[in-house]
Amino acid sequence: MMRGSKMQMSPKCSVIAAVLVVGLALPLTVHVVVCQTVFQVTLQAVDASNMLVQWPVLFSISGWGNVTAYQNGTVTLNMPSGRYHVSVHVFGVQVGATDITVDRSLDVVVQVDLYSLKVTAANIPGNYSSAAFAYAYFGGGGVENVSLSSGVALFKQLPAGPVSVLVTKPSGVPLANGQITLGQNDEFTIYYTKFFRIRVQVVDASKQPLVGASVSLGVLANTTDVNGTVSLFAPAGNTPVQVAFQGVSVYADSIQLANDSSLQLMVNVGKLQALIIDELGQPLADRDIAVRIGSWQGTVRTDTDGHLAVAQVPYGTIVLRALPNGLDMSVAFPLPQTSRSIQLFTSPLVMQADVLSAVMFGSMKVKVTIKIGALAVKNASVYVNGQPTSVSSDGTISVPVGLEWQPRATVTVKAYGATRSVTVSATASPVPLLTLPIAFLPLLVWRLMVLRYKRRMVPLA
Repeated sequence: MMRGSKMQMSPKCSVIAAVLVVGLALPLTVHVVVCQTVFQVTLQAVDASNMLVQWPVLFSISGWGNVTAYQNGTVTLNMPSGRYHVSVHVFGVQVGATDITVDRSLDVVVQVDLYSLKVTAANIPGNYSSAAFAYAYFGGGGVENVSLSSGVALFKQLPAGPVSVLVTKPSGVPLANGQITLGQNDEFTIYYTKFFRIRVQVVDASKQPLVGASVSLGVLANTTDVNGTVSLFAPAGNTPVQVAFQGVSVYADSIQLANDSSLQLMVNVGKLQALIIDELGQPLADRDIAVRIGSWQGTVRTDTDGHLAVAQVPYGTIVLRALPNGLDMSVAFPLPQTSRSIQLFTSPLVMQADVLSAVMFGSMKVKVTIKIGALAVKNASVYVNGQPTSVSSDGTISVPVGLEWQPRATVTVKAYGATRSVTVSATASPVPLLTLPIAFLPLLVWRLMVLRYKRRMVPLA
């Protein structure tokens, strides 16, 4: 829904320098000012009751960018004229969209799909049915908490999708939990459940504490302290346990709970130790190596012998790169038992393509040179205009040429995770167009002579 307004518009100008030639030799530089009209546009997100959205709202605008409204679902922008598609997101969930045409100042109201959820907590002991808190977890990190009143909690403006609900005492001790998939205004009942306190210690393969690991027991999660420990509540019965470290899942299982307990989890995390060598097989001593593991990245320096050691690395894929200009190399961790070293390339991938010849109705011969530093790369994948091609033993490729005076081709090479492209062109020789008729000239002359002779022959009476 769009409404016009009397907001003032402002021009957006840029200066373009143009060079004119006056007379025969006198250049004159002229600055041309190009102005683009910019209009003030206000975007508002409202629910089905026309209430402004209480959550942070992300407006994604095609051809313009993203902007977040942190208060009352409202944001004001200066936008150039044009047509735009606006999608609206709440905690990573798309809740609405609209198309707008900016040709004047506008107030745009976008009605989004957000729902209410009524939760009844049944069989809550003591006086906690009116002295407890209820939490709703939704989307990519959204949390809404309300006070329980006569065993009822009412949540508003939740996006569609799974919603986890937890009811706790004022002290934080859980009383009930449940989950529902929301697609409309809805309600459901959760029942009192006995929760137990669980003390979890997370250790790596060497039984060293893991600090900063995220431990989840059912819907509850927390982060380990300096001792690798965390305390959580979990309901009686079978409860899933998950541990993530540096953005990588390092443990997933379930436990059967019947009382308060403590447990130690040895997760898939170990120490990476390897000799780092360059493309020529020489140790990379005292060299900074960029290391990327899941959501974590940092720099580790090799020792004087070229050895790299990184403690508490999650099992999985690790990306290493020799700084400053090396190529990314992916390795699987734990390393195979036979692997004593990791080879990294210290220089970028360089590709050069030179046209040696080009012939109409023939081919364009291109010499392709691929190197990493001083090392020639022989196992690169080569493509011409997106299609794979083979490289001959002399390092050349052939590109078919038709009736083209100036044939062009894009040559792409891929090696060790890097891609390089270059467009080549050349003036094609018309040699086949000239030599082909000349080759058939004697045959044509002979044919004409035979035809002429036959016409002069007189048949016998």
